[in-house]
Amino acid sequence: MRNKKPSNYAKTIAIDGPAASGKSTVGAKLAQELGYVFVDAGTLYRSVTRQALEEQVDIHDAQTVAEVARGISFSASMVADGTSQLRVNGKLVRDRPYDPQINMIVPVVAAHPEVRAVVREKQHLMARLGFIVCAGRDIGTVVMPDAELKIFIDASLDIRASRRLSGLLRNNFEVTLEAIRSELEQRDHMDSTRQASPMRPADDAIILNSDDMKIAAVLSAIKQHAKRE
Repeated sequence: MRNKKPSNYAKTIAIDGPAASGKSTVGAKLAQELGYVFVDAGTLYRSVTRQALEEQVDIHDAQTVAEVARGISFSASMVADGTSQLRVNGKLVRDRPYDPQINMIVPVVAAHPEVRAVVREKQHLMARLGFIVCAGRDIGTVVMPDAELKIFIDASLDIRASRRLSGLLRNNFEVTLEAIRSELEQRDHMDSTRQASPMRPADDAIILNSDDMKIAAVLSAIKQHAKRE
């Protein structure tokens, strides 16, 4: 279900940023408040990675992983309480699959231009009707370059590592702050230097540093920018 009523907010909103910057949490809350569908690009790439592992394919073989991605169907919809649901091959994704094994492998999968092209096409299909908030690393630059509003949420490495640690500990993963910091640092490097659509703010993006901002404050700031007179 999509909101078909006229909105005084931007109808297509792209939110980018590095891992653990808060873009997905804020994006989901923003979409719920506006009555929009939310699509988290990270969940799409994690789903491709998980499927590639289940099929035991070589994750370094770009063409083979792209075929895996091509065989996956994604659909996003809004339910009665205003939250968004993502289905992968018809099955509801209830939790974002943030386990250490996936986190280590997804940067390799997401760096393949062939895989990104397939996922991007699927994102375009979900975004074509508007009334959507999409979060990722290349949404404003590549996936939705014509988005009415582009936001880049940034945060320091130490703050992001602390946030990721808290989330993993709540889900009973045994990890250390040092290990997470190292993982995020490596991910930042891979995301910003990859050949295919590297992570960077769009030229017309509004950059928000969330180091000293709670989620509610970031959400409020984005809504102010999204509002149309």
